[in-house]
Formats: sequence, C-alpha cells, structure tokens
Amino acid sequence: MRQVVVLDALDECSKSDDVLRKVIRTWKDAMPAWLSLVVSTRPEGEIQRGITNNSLDSKVLELKDKENFRDIEKHIEHLLCDMKDTVEQMDVASCAKILSKRSEGLFLWASFLPETLNRMKEEK
Repeated sequence: MRQVVVLDALDECSKSDDVLRKVIRTWKDAMPAWLSLVVSTRPEGEIQRGITNNSLDSKVLELKDKENFRDIEKHIEHLLCDMKDTVEQMDVASCAKILSKRSEGLFLWASFLPETLNRMKEEK
C-alpha cells in the first residue's frame, strides 16, 4: 500500500536548501517505490533550483486556479456539514460556494471558518 510523507512549508525552514538537498539525496537513492514524498513550498530561489536541477516532478498550485477553488469549496462543504447546529444543512452547498469565493483561494482562510461561525452564533 502506498504511503506518503509530507514535508510542509519548506520555504519557512531556515536552511531549506540544505534540507531539500539532503532529503532528495536520501529519497532518490534509498526509499522504496511505495513511499512517496510530497513537499509544499513557495517556489523561491534555491528551492526552485533544487527542484529543477534534480528533475523532480512538481506542480505549482495557483491560488486562482479552478481546481484550487473546487477543492476549497469541497473542504468548506465538509466543514459545514459537521456544523449541524450552526448551519442549515439545506444551505451547505450554496454557503460553501459563496465562502470559497471569499477565501480568495486560501485554505488557511477556510480553516478559520468553524471557529468564526461558532463565535458568531454564540454572539447572536
């Protein structure tokens, strides 16, 4: 069965180019085929060169990409479905569509929704 290791926010690591170099070297030579590596990062200088120079498969996710908005909308739908006391379930799809547009493509924005909606409900 395929397993995945996620290395998130590589660009926020103080020695990101060194980490990338060591991880790639280890991964390419020693890791079994069933184990994959997913790295999230902004495409900055040394990191981008490391990806290019090592012929790594990469995909740049654009904030305004239709697929990104679709994923955020689905994520928000799931969040809202879990909030039965706060959101009318018949309104989930339409709310998710509106809120995904408001997110401007940022999953971080969507991650604050449950807390924000619950706080608004309590203040009502």
